[in-house]
Amino acid sequence: WRQKQLEYSWLRSLMGRYQDFWSVTQEALAYTLNTLGREPDAAFLAEMAEAYNRLRPYPDAAQCLKDLAPLRLAILSNGAPGMLQRLVANAGLDELFDKVISVDAKR
Repeated sequence: WRQKQLEYSWLRSLMGRYQDFWSVTQEALAYTLNTLGREPDAAFLAEMAEAYNRLRPYPDAAQCLKDLAPLRLAILSNGAPGMLQRLVANAGLDELFDKVISVDAKR
């Protein structure tokens, strides 16, 4: 899933056919399920894709970020803004960052 997600993102970028990272994530999941012989219905796809918003950080991530406390911290990502907000909040890291910046607006 992750490999196809990155491939889709890179290829679309090279072709100048922008699509937000959340859409790419869902398409990569559908592809992966199809290769495993599973016909993904919309509800199953949504449930599996939503799991991506609940990824857990490495165990030492929060403490490492806290140790950087005097510095202003930001995330710069190719993730869609809504996707990033959910992911950071679900990981319990939202209070540790001053900014979460998505390249989505610039495509």
